[in-house]
Amino acid sequence: MIERCLINLYLNAIYAVADNSEKIIKTEIKTLNKRIILSVEDNGMGIPNEIKDKIFIPFFTTRISGSGIGLTLSKSIIEAHKGYLTYKPLEKGSRFEIWFVE
Repeated sequence: MIERCLINLYLNAIYAVADNSEKIIKTEIKTLNKRIILSVEDNGMGIPNEIKDKIFIPFFTTRISGSGIGLTLSKSIIEAHKGYLTYKPLEKGSRFEIWFVE
């Protein structure tokens, strides 16, 4: 199930960088205060401020062919594993972090 979550985050990142001439997607794993943090970061278009509070709502999507369940499902999967999924806007792009208790 965690693999499904990661696939969704990577697919979203690939979609976000599609129009960039320099496509960057980074993954980082680190520990902080007995937490394991896995992040997926891209240099894509980012998420507009006016919709950032809606991205985890079921069936909310900005894509023509999107279903709006990817991030909702990902968040539920991580929470079922006693973790949480967060979004952090970057100056250029987005970062999603999965936090787990060590």
